[in-house]
Amino acid sequence: MNDYQRTALIDCTGIYTIEEFFQRYLDSTNPRFPANFGRNLDALWDAIEGGGPGCPVDFDHLHFINLQQFVDELGGPDSPWYQALRRVAGDATEVKLTLSLGGTS
Repeated sequence: MNDYQRTALIDCTGIYTIEEFFQRYLDSTNPRFPANFGRNLDALWDAIEGGGPGCPVDFDHLHFINLQQFVDELGGPDSPWYQALRRVAGDATEVKLTLSLGGTS
């Protein structure tokens, strides 16, 4: 068992753009100050590590599932944006990020 108790399951089915990715994040987490969230990876980092705009106050674990189609749209798993998202997930300590190309398993 991990220390994370409040998981937001964020289903990325049907997402084709980075804007849609961040909108799905906001819709799924009911974060603090969503209108001020920058909708980029720096803003996501500030939200999950520093409690900035977009901070998911009700969750300490964000599990993004069904990312395959979106990642393919970005150019595949080696695309710079997806690799940067993976670095954010790997470095995060305040809110855990899990990235799954398929479902929850």
